[in-house]
Amino acid sequence: MKKIVILLINISITGLLFGQNVVQLKATNSRTTNFPKQKVPVGKMPAKHNLRVFMLAGQSNMAGRGLVEPGDTLPNSRIITISKNNKWILAKEPLNFYQPNLTGLDCGLSFGKELIKYIPDSVSIALIPCAVGGSSVQQWLGDSIHQKVQLLSNFKNKLDFAKQHGVIKGILWHQGESDGSPELIPKYKKSLEELISVFRDEVGNDNLPFLIGELGTFANAERQLHWNSINKIIHEVAVNDENTFVIGTDDLENKGDNVHFNSAAQRSMGWRFARIFTGYYIDGRYTYRAKRIGKICTIEKQLLIPSPDSITATNVNVHYVGTGLKRCEYRANISSSDWTDTHRKRYSFDNGKTWTNWQTVFKKAPEQNGFVLSGDIAQNDRATFDPASGMLIKPAFQRILQGDPTKALHAVWSGDRKFFDHGFYQLSSDNGENWDEGHLLKYESGPDFDPENWGNPKYLRTNEMYIGGITIHSKGNVIIAATVPVPFRDTEDEKTPVVFPNTYREGCVAGAICFVGKWNAELKDYSWQISNSIFLPRKISTRGLVEIDISELQDGRLLLIMRGSNVGLDPMECPGRKWYSLSDDGGLTWSEIKDLRYDTGEQFYSPATFAKTIRSTATGKLYCVLNINTTPPLGNGPRYPLQIVEIDEDKVCLKKKTVTIIDELNPGLDSKHLQLSNFGLFENRENKTIELYLTRLGARGGGAKIWDSDTYRYVISFNDE
Repeated sequence: MKKIVILLINISITGLLFGQNVVQLKATNSRTTNFPKQKVPVGKMPAKHNLRVFMLAGQSNMAGRGLVEPGDTLPNSRIITISKNNKWILAKEPLNFYQPNLTGLDCGLSFGKELIKYIPDSVSIALIPCAVGGSSVQQWLGDSIHQKVQLLSNFKNKLDFAKQHGVIKGILWHQGESDGSPELIPKYKKSLEELISVFRDEVGNDNLPFLIGELGTFANAERQLHWNSINKIIHEVAVNDENTFVIGTDDLENKGDNVHFNSAAQRSMGWRFARIFTGYYIDGRYTYRAKRIGKICTIEKQLLIPSPDSITATNVNVHYVGTGLKRCEYRANISSSDWTDTHRKRYSFDNGKTWTNWQTVFKKAPEQNGFVLSGDIAQNDRATFDPASGMLIKPAFQRILQGDPTKALHAVWSGDRKFFDHGFYQLSSDNGENWDEGHLLKYESGPDFDPENWGNPKYLRTNEMYIGGITIHSKGNVIIAATVPVPFRDTEDEKTPVVFPNTYREGCVAGAICFVGKWNAELKDYSWQISNSIFLPRKISTRGLVEIDISELQDGRLLLIMRGSNVGLDPMECPGRKWYSLSDDGGLTWSEIKDLRYDTGEQFYSPATFAKTIRSTATGKLYCVLNINTTPPLGNGPRYPLQIVEIDEDKVCLKKKTVTIIDELNPGLDSKHLQLSNFGLFENRENKTIELYLTRLGARGGGAKIWDSDTYRYVISFNDE
């Protein structure tokens, strides 16, 4: 696992008294304007066992070059540090004192302020600055004098002093920019491992947590390639050391010099360091690898991305590009329902073993004349190879929002819809390297999308759909499922209050159709037919049918599994279910909708969350991943546990004895707001395991805390039969 060297002194303050003598400081320029005007001595030190010490080591991005703001100088009586003369003082930014003409905001105080939320009130934290800008790992190992500081000797001296007053708990390390050259990169892994060993020997703890921060992703092109090599090495070191951990920085910004993190980034790094340390060493939320042996498979769960800050989670989409082993990992930050920003991606050419540098897709979604585009027809997503065309095809979801996106998405729940959904398909003739401009799927007449006029009202209100899954049928056709408005007038049924997407159009419900495409070699495109529509009355699903999964059964029939919703209804009279329909003519005609059941004939409960099917090439069987509740859900929740179950492809039902829990609520750690529902999955093309990526929204609480959530990777290996 990953290790980050963090040394923070934890002080159990039974009564920190403010010293009466303070050292007056002067601000000399804008960099120092908000520097504290005084150093406040610690009046009474906590007991040694109640002071937890963390060392802050590395080069300039650990020393800190961010702009100090007034809030950064507000002390906490339980967080202390040392002055240049080894005097204990209350911690205020900046902490570092080795290069006074350069020093600025670092990550130390934000680390301490987050960490104290998870330790007893009797315990304090000490932060010991040792980082020196521009230092290389070789200089640290060689105990070189750099910027008038003898690096390793200074570290040892500060460590020995801190050990007299507290217990060393970890090291925070950010360094590597100075080793980012063709000459030094090959030496970095061995040198870093050796330095970690030296640090631990000095502390006297072979298992001392070592926390490492990634280098930034904002350097110029040539330098960034070198930094990416350092980051790759950092992760390799962490994988081989169960007490070394790495925090990600791919979404953080620089101060304008393309080298140093800005103030917001420094605070976020401190927060991330604290969360990593807490999760592994305090509340036990994280483990190196949690293994669950189930009825049909073994599930390994591993932390992928800790919550980047207290109001943000990370969406992750990992998929193959084309038919080989090239992968794309796509990340975005999310802090509001159904809305993301800070999109970035990277690629792997060896099935995820190594990765390219992160590429920024956009920080904020593109805007045109008051309309904002979400998704768009060039979005990254997994694609399917069609032998008939010899090309890849993928569905693409487009949402155009009017005005502020978060407000537009929120307004729909009060009946004011200010967004418009459409579905496209895209084609690639070069195995996913490039895609065409996209083709609008149509079930009625209406204009195409105009890149110069996103807000064309005729376009916005025609051919609206929520695009679903895709499959290539064994007989050669492409089938794409979609949610569309389906006319249904019934006086009694229309008395039932409904919620989007049942409000797509007056007199309609959100039903399902399929587009069945046959490759036309002359047109070099697909000729499409549209299936019959299927739907549920409002009194059964107040939100219609949405998030439609499609798969082919062994006998050639097609299966749709759909999400409904009983929000606003009595959950005892109208329990939450999963719904399905079958087609035996290649997707043109769909059967009456039924609720999906067990092979025993029993019904089961399921909230308004999507289900995904996947066929394992290892077993040849079709599986469904979904949420199955033990009690009747209401609307969207509860969204736990998450299960995988084998589908009986003859009877079209779930084999009850195969239901296996992938993840569930941990009563000691997780809140009742936990969501184990928004996931992506695919089969590893080399080892045939199933990889599932999920952000555990709501694990720490509801409201704003719902986004303070971590992202996990699950590897599912089917048991030998």
